[in-house]
Amino acid sequence: MSGFIGLIAPGTREGGTALPEGCQEAIAACCGDFSGKWTSGKADLRFGLLKVTDDTFEERLPFSFDQRTRIIGDVRLDRRLELVRALSARFPDLDGSFPDSYILLRAYEAWGEDCVHRIAGDFSFAIWDEQEHSLFCARDHFGIIPFYYAQTENGLVVTNFYRSLEHIPGLMDVLDEEVLKSYFLLSKDGSFDQTLYKNIRKLPPAHTLAYRNGVLTLGRYWKPGDGVKPLRYKTTDEYVAHFTGIFERSVADRLRNSKAASQLSGGMDSSAITAMAEKTLRERYPGGHTLVAYNLAYRHLVKENESYFATRTARHLNISLKQFVAEDYLGKISLTPDSWIPEPVGIPQAVPERAMLADAGAYLKVLLTGFGGDPLFLFDVRSWWNMLRQGHIFRPLTDIFDFIKMHGSRPELGLKRALGNIMKKTQRKAPPVPAWFEPAYISQSYADAKTYPEGMPATTNLGMFHNPIWQNIFEHAHEGFSGGVLKVRFPFFSLELVEFLQALPPHLLHKKYLLRRAMIPWLPDEIVRRQKTPLHGGAHFQNLKSSGVLGELIAALGEEQDFLRGKINIPVLLSEIREHGKMKPGDHKRIISLIYILAWRRLLFRQNMA
Repeated sequence: MSGFIGLIAPGTREGGTALPEGCQEAIAACCGDFSGKWTSGKADLRFGLLKVTDDTFEERLPFSFDQRTRIIGDVRLDRRLELVRALSARFPDLDGSFPDSYILLRAYEAWGEDCVHRIAGDFSFAIWDEQEHSLFCARDHFGIIPFYYAQTENGLVVTNFYRSLEHIPGLMDVLDEEVLKSYFLLSKDGSFDQTLYKNIRKLPPAHTLAYRNGVLTLGRYWKPGDGVKPLRYKTTDEYVAHFTGIFERSVADRLRNSKAASQLSGGMDSSAITAMAEKTLRERYPGGHTLVAYNLAYRHLVKENESYFATRTARHLNISLKQFVAEDYLGKISLTPDSWIPEPVGIPQAVPERAMLADAGAYLKVLLTGFGGDPLFLFDVRSWWNMLRQGHIFRPLTDIFDFIKMHGSRPELGLKRALGNIMKKTQRKAPPVPAWFEPAYISQSYADAKTYPEGMPATTNLGMFHNPIWQNIFEHAHEGFSGGVLKVRFPFFSLELVEFLQALPPHLLHKKYLLRRAMIPWLPDEIVRRQKTPLHGGAHFQNLKSSGVLGELIAALGEEQDFLRGKINIPVLLSEIREHGKMKPGDHKRIISLIYILAWRRLLFRQNMA
């Protein structure tokens, strides 16, 4: 994994272009295998590496083939050997031993800015042309790797490492009130392009950034669903074979070392990824490999049997399983965090997943996770709309027939809602806004619009890309945000896999039928047949009753009256806190969001004063 930051002088100015050393030190704290630096009168480029691949020679960035264009970035390419073959006629010395960033630079030299239409994977990069005084940057299709930028008096700053921006004066002084409001309401940043700090912006997924002679230009190079044509085979076995090949390749592309970890919840998604990871490692490293599964268990806060199924899968695959008990960490929730994170998404010492990542990072380099499987295998009826536009008039009807034939019932069509979304005539409703929010600050209409951007839920294989929830997950898991030393990979977010599943009829996706069929050779029968079961309870909500943090919150509300004025009706909130048992689960969630915000604010304020 890699961290990078660059500063580009505005216009054609030379001299005075230098980054604070703290920026590179922040990157080196996580990416300490190599530190690189290149400066000129026009640009200052910095890089840090933590090597997580065994199949390429050492990556040394900033890198240039011709001493003209240089690349810095965090780059992992899908189907990289196919890309090498496509470039080999022009660059015969290029082969699979080159780091992905070097291959990407060759792609840029061959195809220019159109290279983004030829690549896929997890990437965030900047390519600087010193002669033309031109910067070209891009972020991957799904936003797996972050990309932040800021315009300062010294020029344009670009980075994938949020923590490095802390060291540039003025960037974190002013909050963006709209993003802060989103954190109060949704516990997350509801924006694709803005951070919590007004002066720091994000490049949205599937976008490019160009900076030439002081002029900044953004462009979008891909939209989900565009150009996807329906795929129909005669037999189910053909679908299964095609899917299995893509799924195995997706896991293998993200697993290029002999030691790895996998989150194993006990559900179908994480079990399938873990099984495919074990198969990949066994075949690729016959001399020996290490795969450790990590499972989060509960003693009493949540009624669940996930740990049983995780243990069953680990034994079947003959791999090690480490279990972390959630209650050992959730009770540490407090308004006094033990470390800083750039935005208020949790109390670090009270997040068990953070402890799991720290444990794995002590001796492993990569962790695979099953995030994204649920929406990815949920058919979106707007796919039929795309078919109609492509001239496939009767395809939706035959799809419905095939669904009834396989499952004995018709699919959940949701046609009225989908048509309303397309015609912009309906709006899904969010849960009621708690009474302790000031109506002028957060109204119900605002909550509806923010919860369902463009009127769409984030729960289908098209809708998932219209809501920033997934981008938030990727950004918060990134080492540049968390400060961790482990690369988190998301195999379900493969462009090839996503577009394949979007092209399929609904009967193959229903209840993950295709995934279950494909996993029959690799997982125990009880896992393959197990239907999704939601966790009962709500660990964080239950934990509030016994942790003592409500007392801290009551005290903090008195100290933060100026900050909360116009946002929170403190007397109403205090009344609801004291009648805690009458609160709705959604209200508990927003109280936890408030705790996160106040704890983050306290620590940020102390750091700014230091």
